[in-house]
Amino acid sequence: VVPDWWRLAQPWIAALIFIALAASDAVDGYIARSRNQVTTFGKFIDPLADKLLVTAALVALVDLERLPSWIALVIISRELVVSGLRMVAVAEGRVIAASNFGKVKTVLQIVAIVGYLLKESTLLASVLESGKCLPAGAVMRLAGLAATAVKNGSIASTTRGSQGVEALQSR
Repeated sequence: VVPDWWRLAQPWIAALIFIALAASDAVDGYIARSRNQVTTFGKFIDPLADKLLVTAALVALVDLERLPSWIALVIISRELVVSGLRMVAVAEGRVIAASNFGKVKTVLQIVAIVGYLLKESTLLASVLESGKCLPAGAVMRLAGLAATAVKNGSIASTTRGSQGVEALQSR
């Protein structure tokens, strides 16, 4: 018999573990940049680590039936395409660092995943007194709007990563 407090705590424990993992990745990048220890390996592995973290969480959410599988499929497919482009660039002797847009997208994905982890939390529902949690889907829509704005040139990116993608696209 599972105690009620454990059922209440499970989504929060999962969310805290996920947040801790995501934060450790962010802190690692910050430390590397602040100490001017950015490496080619780090530029390649940091976005890959972000993708693995998000992919693992999405697969777990689908398995727990908290996230529709089509959402995970779309996000994971996009991540695989981007990783493929990075590998093509590496094969041509180029490294595509994560752009600011990519970092914003990852943060929005992390927020949405935490939202889906807490989606069925009765504790959160009672705190909000609405019976429903904030929709994590709205965060995903915001990420889509940000992607459209970047694509249309509304948000200019000055990172070398974006220039690398543009260079690949022009070939």
